[in-house]
Amino acid sequence: VMTAEERNILSTLGTNFAKSDFSNVITKSLSQNGYYKFPDGFLIQWGYFSGGTANNQSINFPLSFKSCFSLAFSSTTDNTNNSIWSVNYAAIYASYFTVYRRYADAGTIANSSQSFRWIAIGTWK
Repeated sequence: VMTAEERNILSTLGTNFAKSDFSNVITKSLSQNGYYKFPDGFLIQWGYFSGGTANNQSINFPLSFKSCFSLAFSSTTDNTNNSIWSVNYAAIYASYFTVYRRYADAGTIANSSQSFRWIAIGTWK
């Protein structure tokens, strides 16, 4: 048998501890440019970029990292003339990264306007 006072104390303990499924400690945004932030400090972010053609363009992360240790890209294009499209990062910072996008075919090498998707993995604490 539990007293009313003991029940009140017990009910407040649930606000200080993680639920078994972590639903009260994981924060996330499942949008096109989103993130999944785990309670142990692990952070995954992703996004889509389609602006401009200039090299060394900056793309902001949805959240700042403490440390970003992996960044990957993917893109698609209509490759009817055996061309090559590339996306490479120039630098990674806590709140953004910079990229170079290039296009090459048999006679041309130039800046690219090809859109791309990215995913980054790191820590937030």
